[in-house]
Amino acid sequence: MDTKGKADLLNILVGGLFGAVAGALMSLVVNFWLDWNRRTGLHRNLLLEPQQKSGCRVTARVHNGYVLPMNHVCAYITVKHDSSDVLHVPSGYKAYIKPGDHKFDEDRLCWSVAGNPPYVDIYAGEKQALDVIEIDPSGNWIQIPSERGGESKAAPRGYSSK
Repeated sequence: MDTKGKADLLNILVGGLFGAVAGALMSLVVNFWLDWNRRTGLHRNLLLEPQQKSGCRVTARVHNGYVLPMNHVCAYITVKHDSSDVLHVPSGYKAYIKPGDHKFDEDRLCWSVAGNPPYVDIYAGEKQALDVIEIDPSGNWIQIPSERGGESKAAPRGYSSK
């Protein structure tokens, strides 16, 4: 192969390499932008709609106003409290968090569907009900529903139900 043929082959290989690198970078940028755009759209169109208190139960509805479904959606709650705020469980109730247990920080809430699952799928345009808390009629304690239905996660005192 003569010198010109070697130079042409080198130009082809270098051009192919630069083309592959440019294509990979462009693919990375486009995929990053698409993911960012999808997350931004979901974030802008995800609405938490507090519901009117029904008896002692406080609920909310989560509305997916985006065109894509959301899969395995979890909701979390943090209750600012001291460890002395956690009461012994009233008779007839069970509790996951008892006096002396960990702080109630970013624990999962349960959805108001059969089985009280910790996560659900919310399809485009759909709303799902979320159990937030149940307030004792006397206003002395709150109950946060768990996956087991009748078992609560915490019962702190000093909470005003107003």
